[in-house]
This record gives sequence, structure tokens and C-alpha cells, in this order.
Amino acid sequence: MMTRCSIIIALLGVLCRLGFVYGQGSDKTDDSACIVIVNHEGRSETDSPEIGRAIDYTVHAMEDAFAEAGFKAVKRISKASSGGIPQELVHSACLEESVRWALTVYTNFNEGRFSWRFGVYDAQDKAFRGEDAFVVYLYAGLSSRNAIEQSAQQVADHWKKSFAVQGFDGNFAAQKQQRFTSSQEGVMVYFGDDEGLFLGSIEGGSLTAPHILFTEGAPVYGTLAKKGFWTKPFSLPRGITDKPMRLPVLQKVTHHTFGFLYEFRGSKQYGIDLEYRYNVLPDRLFLKLDWIFWMDPDFSDKTLLAPELRLGAGLYLLPKRDWPVRLLAGAGASILFPGDNVSIVPLQEEKIIRFFFDPLWVGLEYHFPQVALKTEVRFPILWEAAGKDDWYFRAPDQDSLPVYVSIGVMIKW
Repeated sequence: MMTRCSIIIALLGVLCRLGFVYGQGSDKTDDSACIVIVNHEGRSETDSPEIGRAIDYTVHAMEDAFAEAGFKAVKRISKASSGGIPQELVHSACLEESVRWALTVYTNFNEGRFSWRFGVYDAQDKAFRGEDAFVVYLYAGLSSRNAIEQSAQQVADHWKKSFAVQGFDGNFAAQKQQRFTSSQEGVMVYFGDDEGLFLGSIEGGSLTAPHILFTEGAPVYGTLAKKGFWTKPFSLPRGITDKPMRLPVLQKVTHHTFGFLYEFRGSKQYGIDLEYRYNVLPDRLFLKLDWIFWMDPDFSDKTLLAPELRLGAGLYLLPKRDWPVRLLAGAGASILFPGDNVSIVPLQEEKIIRFFFDPLWVGLEYHFPQVALKTEVRFPILWEAAGKDDWYFRAPDQDSLPVYVSIGVMIKW
């Protein structure tokens, strides 16, 4: 009997020396010990010393914030993972190091902006006790350091409230990770606005967000951003769920367009229109230049009639610049150069000057991220001269309404 008791006591002693089994920890376990797990994506310190200093400062800020809360970092571990530090990786690292707590520091440098995501993980309850994320421009100086320190302190304060003071009540959706899918690569996903909680970027058509402490079932609002595209809000009406969310498509911020159009007026005439636009205000106000080659519809030997040069301006009328369907209107003027067999307007030989004025044109467009489909209707007035002092206005063709229609496609950049 004594032999069996001695064996049991010896085995218990070995278990105590090894540490604890989560959920059945030894009273002698030092719960103040923690490991720090670091992961960085994007450009690194080898590309710029500023990036290396920013990463180092971010890690130290997290360690200092939790040192004030009574933690002591026993080991710093670098782990490579895409889009963040997954819970499975954090938990296995805690098991390997025989500690209950892990501080996670994920950093990313992308398109001039330095972002980070802090977290504190409880391996005993298999849950994150606090997380925070932020993004700044790398060269923001002192303001970026203050933002890093405040973010780390916020995570420490959240840990104190949710665990040390109130205890974890299980009313948070911390165990769920929202998955997003998108057809656009590189889209950055945030909770809040585009300076809020950075979740990561779309890679390979999807993104799995980190564990975020939100109230179960409460709506969550976020923002999508990508350089050169309009930002777009989105919402999760039922909060964090296990169902993947398909993100809306971002529209490109348009500075220039080139269009290839087919223009016609009934069966009277038709032509090919090459159009260039310069957006004075992206996707709002633009100037345009058209070069049209008019052709004779009877397919006679003289099919090329005359080129037309057109100048104009246009305005998008709907309030949001990134809507796929857009209504627009504008005005312009053009000049028709002399050509062989000119049948566009019934002119006598002595009439040598032909100007067109567009007091109004209207258009409808459907936009994709890189291209757009468009249709445009013009109502031109002809200004012509029969002699040196004989100028007058009239419709291009007195036998029918002067309505010109164009349809085609535009490339945006």
C-alpha cells in the first residue's frame, strides 16, 4: 500500500514540475508569465530601417503595457502566417512553452501605411481577452508612436476589465472568426472606418478576420479600401457569424477614360467615335475630346465622308461617385472638316464653314472596376455660313429631328 502511495505522490510531483494542464492547472503555476508572438507581413526592415524601428517599437509598447499590468514576458517568438496570427498557432505556442498567456503582435506595411493588431490570449479558456488594431502612415513621427502606445494600453485595459475585474461572462463572439470573400485582390478590410480596426487584406479571394470581441448578434459595420479605388462601407446585420460574407466590388477612382463608340442618326449616317476624357473632379466633372469618322450608309465608292472634332464637358448627376449605374449630362461644340461626298448635311458648294453646337447631351453608363458601358444622346444645332456675312442656325437635317445616338465601351484609369 505504501508503495502505491509513493508512486502516486511521485507522479504528482513530476506533473507539478512540468507546469500545468490547461483547465486543471497547478496552484504553483506563475500566471503572470507570458510569451510574445510576433508576425510581420509586407515590406520589412531589409527594405527600410524605418520599418524595422516601427516593428521593434510596436513590440516593446505591448510588452510595456502588460508589464504595468503585472505580466512578465519570458520569451519572444516569431511566427510566419498570412493575414494575422491564427488562434490555433497561438494556442500551440502556449502549450509548447507551458504558459497560460500570450501577447500577439501582428504588423503589416502596405502602400505607405503601417498597421498593427494587438491581442492577449488565454490558453486556459482558449479565448482572446482583448484585441485592438490601428493603421498610421509610417513617417507620421511622434503621432504614430502615441497611437501605438495608446493601442497597446487599450488592450491591457480591456484585459483588466474582461478578466481581472468582471470575469469572462461568455456573451462575446470571440470564438468566431468572420470570413470574407471578394473577386478583388488586395482589398483592405476594416471594422469601423478606414482608420479603424484593420482586419487584413483579401488574398486568394478571401480573408479570415482575427478574433474580435463583439457582442453576440449585434450589427457590425466596416469599410473596404484599396489604393486607387473609392472606399465603400459594408455591414454585418447579424454580427460575427460562421457564414462567409461576399464583399461588394470597389469602383476605380477615375482620372482618365478612353472610349470606342459607334454613333448614328437613324439610317442617315453613322461613324466611329474615339473619345478621351479628363476628369477635373474624379467621377464627377470631366472635359472630353471626340474624333469622329463619318461614313456614308449607302456603301458607295466614297465611303469616308468627313472627320469631326468635338469638344465638351460633362457632369455626373447622381450623388455617389461609385454607383455602378450613373446618369450624366453635358454640352459641347464641334467642327466638321471638309471631305468628299459630304452628305452629313445638305450643303451647297458655297457653304464652307460647318460648326455644330450641343446645347444638351445626356448619357447613361454602367460601370465595372476597370471599364464602363455607355450610351449617349445628342441634340446638335448646325451653325453655318452661306457667305462672308450670312450666318444662321438650323438643324443638321431639316427633314428629321437632329438626334444622334452613340453606344460603346470606355477604359478607365
